[in-house]
Amino acid sequence: MLRSRVPLTLFVSGFLATLALTQEMQPAGHSLPAFAQLKKLVGSWDGTATRSQKVHVTYQLISNGRVLMERLSPGNEPDMITTYTLQGDRILANHSCSAGNPPVMQSSASPAANGVYEFTFLRLDGAKSHGEGPMVGLFISLPDKDHMPQTWTFQGNGKSHSEDFSYTRKG
Repeated sequence: MLRSRVPLTLFVSGFLATLALTQEMQPAGHSLPAFAQLKKLVGSWDGTATRSQKVHVTYQLISNGRVLMERLSPGNEPDMITTYTLQGDRILANHSCSAGNPPVMQSSASPAANGVYEFTFLRLDGAKSHGEGPMVGLFISLPDKDHMPQTWTFQGNGKSHSEDFSYTRKG
């Protein structure tokens, strides 16, 4: 009778171990509702910047849907890339700036899926000092599925400067 329980016990133990391992492999916050809402930006958007400059931005999901990539084309300036990813219960924004100083910004812990995203400076990757003028803040609002105001805040020479963008979804 004991021999008949051994295979069953091994099977149940193996199943439970597999289930536990699968749970561990999922990154914390993988299904964070705020990140799921942000992913709905996928597509093309046209807009204007503070000085009436025409801008274009596209969003696409990469890395099996775990990263939202933003490509900002600000008129006559080089394109910039920002990737949005989850780290624990926060959303990180990694900005590849045309100024060559890649700042990393973060949301608050467990942000609400209310269409409002505020990212604050976390660290500067690759620049010699914070004084080189990185982006230090990003505010995104999603009042509806077709409109998106953004405010990017830049820190340089001890002063903060903000640039407002207003986007409308194409097609």
